[in-house]
Amino acid sequence: MGIRIIYYDTAKKHIKEKYKTDLSGKYHGLREEYFESGKIFMRGHYHHNIPHGIFEFFHEDGQLSSREIMEHGQKEGRSENYKNGQLISFYTYHLGKKEGPFENYWDNGALNEKGTYQNDILEGPAEHYRNDGTLSEKFTYHLNKKEGDCTEYFADGKIRSQGTFHQGKREGLEERYYPNGQLFYRANYMRGQKNGSFEAYYDNGQIAMKGAYKGDEFIGEKWNLDGIKE
Repeated sequence: MGIRIIYYDTAKKHIKEKYKTDLSGKYHGLREEYFESGKIFMRGHYHHNIPHGIFEFFHEDGQLSSREIMEHGQKEGRSENYKNGQLISFYTYHLGKKEGPFENYWDNGALNEKGTYQNDILEGPAEHYRNDGTLSEKFTYHLNKKEGDCTEYFADGKIRSQGTFHQGKREGLEERYYPNGQLFYRANYMRGQKNGSFEAYYDNGQIAMKGAYKGDEFIGEKWNLDGIKE
């Protein structure tokens, strides 16, 4: 057992890697890697050549880039990512795969998104937030795609839209609203495109359009703000 040092240069002034070994020369104990500038890049522990314990990675300015836990060579537990010294995301792992809650954050530290992984796949309820901390969307993942009910919100908490998704695309009825709560439009979707009955209103409640979509084409009646049919 001993400590081994590898250098960038033949003069041995700039350390590239430093690590402890077992009797067979395999990584065993603390291992560190460095940028050529001399700043630490990675620090972690090994057990007979297998990553085991806390691993930390750094930006060249010395600030933490990420922190993870390794158990017998696989990620386990909470794994964190940082930018400018601030947490930007965390994921939960089990046996090397994402399993459990995750969160992403805006640059100002506010929550951006939260949800859950199952066996490396996005699954279950999720929420998106604006960078001012207000809720923007609630929906459900299934096999990495939006599935089922989806509700969008204005910054004041009022509902912006309600609808459903299937395999990541809008499907069925969607209702979208103005900030004053008035219905903007009611539409039916098929595989992400408007299809079928459609009606739209001005923000004062007056009818604006009524008919149906076939492909990208609207077929029906339209009215202007004075209530006159166009």
